[in-house]
Amino acid sequence: MKLLMLQREAGHQAMFYTPFPHLKLSKNILRPQGPDCPVVGEPVSKLDNALVQSHHCGQNRFTFHGSRFTRRLRVRERLRLRRACKQTGATLVEVVIAATVLAIMIAGVLNSFGYGFMASQLARENQRATQVMLEKVETLRLYSWSQINSNGFVPTSWTEAYDNTAVPGQQGCTYTGTVNIASVPFTTSYSSNMRQVTVTLNWTTRGRLPHTRSITTYVSKDGLQNYVW
Repeated sequence: MKLLMLQREAGHQAMFYTPFPHLKLSKNILRPQGPDCPVVGEPVSKLDNALVQSHHCGQNRFTFHGSRFTRRLRVRERLRLRRACKQTGATLVEVVIAATVLAIMIAGVLNSFGYGFMASQLARENQRATQVMLEKVETLRLYSWSQINSNGFVPTSWTEAYDNTAVPGQQGCTYTGTVNIASVPFTTSYSSNMRQVTVTLNWTTRGRLPHTRSITTYVSKDGLQNYVW
């Protein structure tokens, strides 16, 4: 803090403590070189003892003692400090609204990631279900006509894991399949020599989303060429 010794007209000295290094004395008048000092152009004769104190807002507070202008200067300084220390910010309502909007945005982003992972997993499970059903249909090609019409020879139900090569507990979802062999739904001269085979798969994604897929094909006694051509 800089100490200035101000010469008064009567030859006495008045002490003025200030943190402003740019203050200068010219013709017994206190003239700051910058706008930081609130006492601009006041004659030195009006200032007895001026003590500059640090205010809580970072501004400088001037307290004057023993002067007839003390009250007027105090009022002026208080008004200046009120303007300088006026806080600007957001109200509680604005903070709550901003926090709500931010929470909604974060929840939307997280949900989009979750939906993407779910869609990817469902696509893989659908592809695996198609492979399982085609495998069962291709197996029917190895059966003879009498075996297909024999009750109990073709398994009517079975289970298949998503990944048979994984260790137990990490094989993914479990497919439950059924095979239904029935007569063809049309009446022709060769309808008695054909059978309709429907393979159906059921499984659950993440234990809460059930799915069902099915495929239908026909099996003939002497092959399709006898009925197509």
